[in-house]
Amino acid sequence: RESFAFQPISGRGGVLSALDGIPIAVKDNFCIVGASTTAGSKMLRGFSPPTMESTVTARLSAAGGVLFCKTNMDEFGMGSANINSAYGACIN
Repeated sequence: RESFAFQPISGRGGVLSALDGIPIAVKDNFCIVGASTTAGSKMLRGFSPPTMESTVTARLSAAGGVLFCKTNMDEFGMGSANINSAYGACIN
């Protein structure tokens, strides 16, 4: 997937941005084309959006950020103590 791969600076005209090469992890509720998105729920296990890309991840990638992983979260973002994830407690 293009977003998960480092894009050489020369491919963007040789101009550096504030985020060039910075590794970024996003919560699992942001859709990335071709990457599994579960929102911390077993109900969405295996869901990989074919064409949907969140505005957040699209802008981070366009600014040169390197999206390398997704992080665990409370199921559907409901909670703040990270104890309601279908994949176990978050240890971030």
